[in-house]
Order: sequence, then C-alpha cells, then structure tokens
Amino acid sequence: EIDEASVPEGHKVLPTRMVRTLKNYDGVVYDPSDKVRENKAKKKSRFVVKGYAERDTHGTTYAAVPGSVSIKTVLTLCSKHNWSLKTADISTAFLHADIPDDQPVYVWPPQEHETKCNVGGRMKVWKLQKALYGLKAAARLWQLHLQKILTEIGWKQCHSDRTIYLAPDGRGVMAVYVDDLL
Repeated sequence: EIDEASVPEGHKVLPTRMVRTLKNYDGVVYDPSDKVRENKAKKKSRFVVKGYAERDTHGTTYAAVPGSVSIKTVLTLCSKHNWSLKTADISTAFLHADIPDDQPVYVWPPQEHETKCNVGGRMKVWKLQKALYGLKAAARLWQLHLQKILTEIGWKQCHSDRTIYLAPDGRGVMAVYVDDLL
C-alpha cells in the first residue's frame, strides 16, 4: 500500500473489482431455479483487475498454447507407450506468478476498501507482487513461472513447441494449455 502520489510518472493505476458468484460444490455456476441443489451453493469471490484500462507496457502478453498437431502427438505417444492419460487444472494459477520489479503494476483497491485507504484525503493504491486475473500479461507471467518450475525439477521443454514438456526419465510427456495440463 502506497500513496497515490508515490506512483512513478508514466504508470497508470488500474481499476479493480470483486467478482462474486454462487457455485455448486461440483463447480457449476449456481442456477436459482434448481431447487434440488439450493442448499448446496457456496459463495465465491475473486479480486480482478479491469484489464481493458491497461496500456500494453510489458511487451509480450500472450501465453502460447499447444497446436492441434502437438496435442495429437502427445496422445499418440501415450497410446504407443501405454502411458496413462491424465488432466489437471491449476487452481488460482495466475496468483502464483510474480510480477517483475522492472514492470510494476499499481491498482486501486476495490470499492469495498476505498474508505479504509483514504487517509487524510490522500488515496492509497496497491502495488501488486503477484499477477491477478484480468492483467494482460497474467497468462504469460504464469507460463514463465511454470516453465521455471518444470525445468528446475528436470522436465525438458520441446524445441518445436514450447508448451510440450518431456519427463526427466523419458517416460512421460505433458502439454500445457495456460493453466490446464494434459
């Protein structure tokens, strides 16, 4: 938390919001007409950046995804070697990725916290340390974070498709589609 006046010149303070939903325990968005599951809904909240207001100051913002040929190759390798096929979704993936010090991101607190951040008529803003959903570069920062972790534990990144990784022992292959693994 810093004073608004301390934000370096040329950096925009981005708006944020809280996204609230009701979900069933199986992850499906709650349908109010479903009386059978009415008591099983749980409240979910997510703090997001309104990325439409962000200037593209971070260079590459996209996260590469595997092409259809790469997915078919992974499936073929699993079939040929009789490897089991599993999928995984990394929950809150973007929140694990650090924001580089040379690319600071400043945001306004959500409306629910604005009164707490107005000290003596001076607004406080937040400097993000981790990527948030809604940032243009969030998916790319997550991909770089995952790449670092996988290569540190011995997975080899494919040269022809950077979203495909080979297991350290050569007995497995993984495709990465943003925060989904195959």
